[in-house]
Amino acid sequence: MGSEFRDYMQDDEHDDSHQLAWGHDVPTSKWLLITTVVVFFLQLIIKPAGGVSFVDQWCFLYADKVLHGEVWRLVTYVFCHTNPLGLVFNMWALWSFFPVLERMYGSRESLWFYLASAFFPGLIFVIFGMRLELAAPLWGSNVCVIALLTLFATHFPRQIIMFCFHVYSILQVHGGEAPAYTLAYLSSIWGIAFGYFFRRYNWRLTRIVDVLDPRAIRAAMRRAATARRLKVFQPESVSNFDEQLDAILAKIHEKGSDSLTPSERAVLQKASERAKNRM
Repeated sequence: MGSEFRDYMQDDEHDDSHQLAWGHDVPTSKWLLITTVVVFFLQLIIKPAGGVSFVDQWCFLYADKVLHGEVWRLVTYVFCHTNPLGLVFNMWALWSFFPVLERMYGSRESLWFYLASAFFPGLIFVIFGMRLELAAPLWGSNVCVIALLTLFATHFPRQIIMFCFHVYSILQVHGGEAPAYTLAYLSSIWGIAFGYFFRRYNWRLTRIVDVLDPRAIRAAMRRAATARRLKVFQPESVSNFDEQLDAILAKIHEKGSDSLTPSERAVLQKASERAKNRM
């Protein structure tokens, strides 16, 4: 493991700075938890009488709506929950494991990991929706929690974490006991894959984000445009010029100045200018 990931291993018993404020050293973990809880209460509050919550309508992942341009659903669905127990479990797992990863990878990288672990499984769900008729939308942060648990397990392989509970569903689909669209709802499997490949290939999402930053793109375009406008000056070799001049003078001596070509006259003119500059 690289030295940049060793800070989390230091003994915290002799450092009271982390007690200054709740979650001050893991802001991504803290604000993801707060945001998810706030969204859950908004789901309960912002809803018509006897109807579906407006938050659900705008944030749940519907494949057809994403295909019609509502791409924010590829991320917002993980902040929605309909079961309080599911919310409690996911937030407990988030706060128990994610701060360790945030201290290892940094707050920015951890944030992009969480959002990407929602985006890619959500994209797979939409791809299924292009081929199959999906009866219900997708929601819940379990896909992100499973991804972070997978990443955590790759760093701490001796830690026992039981979460491979969708394997039976895959076997049912393979055996024809369940419809094919069941695979679209196994988002946890795609979360496991994302967490594994993130560690396996040492992805760094902040590098991709920085490359795609509009400001960085504009700066690169300005540098390229400036480079095209610049002209590289290559001074003419003095020895080569002198050889040309000697050949022209010899030609004048033999055939006269009328025999010179326009390019040879230009060389004479340049020689004359150089002589004047040295005076």
